[in-house]
Amino acid sequence: MRIPSQLDRDNLYRTKNRRPRPNESYRKIIRLCLGLVLVLLVMKQAARPTVYQTFFDPSQPTSQKSAVSTNPRKIQNSPNFSGESSPRHYMLGATKITPLERSIANRLIEVLSQTDEQLWLKTLLDWQSGIDSLSIPSSIAILLEELEKIGTGAEKEIEQEEINAWIAALDTLSDSEITSKNESSYSKLLAIFETLDVRASSRVIDGSVWRSGDFDGLYSFLLQSSSAPNEAVPVIGVLPLLQQPEIYRNQWVRVAGEVARVEQIQTPDNPYDVDEYWQIWLRPLNGVNRPIVVIVPSIPKSVRDFGSSEDDSIPLELQISGRFLKRLSYRSGLGADLAPVIVGEIRYAPASPEEITQTPTETSEDDSNLFWPLGIALVIGFSLSVIVMWSTGKAAKRSRQLRQSQRDTEIKDFGDFSFEKDQMHYIDESSTG
Repeated sequence: MRIPSQLDRDNLYRTKNRRPRPNESYRKIIRLCLGLVLVLLVMKQAARPTVYQTFFDPSQPTSQKSAVSTNPRKIQNSPNFSGESSPRHYMLGATKITPLERSIANRLIEVLSQTDEQLWLKTLLDWQSGIDSLSIPSSIAILLEELEKIGTGAEKEIEQEEINAWIAALDTLSDSEITSKNESSYSKLLAIFETLDVRASSRVIDGSVWRSGDFDGLYSFLLQSSSAPNEAVPVIGVLPLLQQPEIYRNQWVRVAGEVARVEQIQTPDNPYDVDEYWQIWLRPLNGVNRPIVVIVPSIPKSVRDFGSSEDDSIPLELQISGRFLKRLSYRSGLGADLAPVIVGEIRYAPASPEEITQTPTETSEDDSNLFWPLGIALVIGFSLSVIVMWSTGKAAKRSRQLRQSQRDTEIKDFGDFSFEKDQMHYIDESSTG
């Protein structure tokens, strides 16, 4: 015999086909909605490769577009960065330099004084940047004379045809149309430029304060800042730069951090025509208590206004591509310390409120691509929720009707049984009387 329950008039034994309670369906809907929100958040974070870029080989080429966020309302391009290098710099990067050309370039530069090296480096920097009207240093006569000595010397491995090609490359340096069509001239001028760049960098004193020998490399890196490659630039933290400076010196790297201090530096007269530059102290994003010194030729308005506005509590994050120059000695709270110096260009920085209001609101490609899947997922989730709630309500209504009909039947049967019992009792009393 099954004992009925006095609460819902159901037996206390578990039935085989027991219907789920309505509140369990609502719990499932809530769990599904939470899961959908979690998936959307993961998708949003997956669109930022900086989150997981440290787990992959930084030397692998990655597109500049996927390296950082490109939301125009939050990020703006650097004033000087157009996203493309000059055509001449691109051809220079694709030109191969032979060991013989490097050897001849080293011999040519050895006969120049440091002042002549500065003038030649400035001339080749302008030529590399695409400036056509070049002022050729007067020391070109010294180089041509040295080439004639090399040609008439006892070295049999250097043919006269190679010497003539070098003389032609120097003679046609002022005519960019001729040098742009001659790959041999490109490679020879590039060999001279790389030799001068290496010699300027070799005069940099690492692990010290600013010295006079540092500024040739500093100004050279500043003038090359707009020629930073867009791909295969590794993201480096502050500790590798401090612990392994010989590996990263003169190499292109990418760093990021929060702005701690911004300084405008006025330069003395120099052969590179650099009047000023900006020195930014960054606080690394990975929590390391070691600053990074970034030197750039110009900065956006949001960085220029740092420290002058009242709303400086919001961190100002920057991303810079540049070349590692040296480890700079500075005075910290604990005494003398070192900070890596990166000379380059600000690639991305938060836009100032004035620039956001002046710029019309646009939806970036990444946001538009995410909008449609998000909208479709919301519509599908809402439709499924309505269907589940409607079916649950209908099942609950049908269950109430079944319980009500069963209760009415039991009451009716109980009334009939009571009536029959009373009638039998009346007949017994009548027969007894």
